[in-house]
Amino acid sequence: MPISLQEFNIKTDIELDLRTSKVRVWLLKFLSENNNSAYTLRELTDLCPKENFKAKIDNKEASIGSAMTKLITGGLVKRKGSYYIRTEAVAKEEIRKKRKYTKHKKEE
Repeated sequence: MPISLQEFNIKTDIELDLRTSKVRVWLLKFLSENNNSAYTLRELTDLCPKENFKAKIDNKEASIGSAMTKLITGGLVKRKGSYYIRTEAVAKEEIRKKRKYTKHKKEE
């Protein structure tokens, strides 16, 4: 589907990329809804609905991996070891820890 020149100039790479990738949209939605857990590529591949893939792909894990790489590059997902988590969840946890640390520090 074509977009206007204005939209092309305003949107970021990741926003435009998400318009064309059902897998990436599903991954972001899933990780946002399940932001209290981190998942491996294998787990995400098993959970991703088949209709999100454009064609019959023999290696769906590679497709998910490619999508995750783009989401990491866009700063939307964080990887640690074999696990992936939505960046918002990591940020919220870091803020929570800082608040807890600051509160503990004030009590001393």
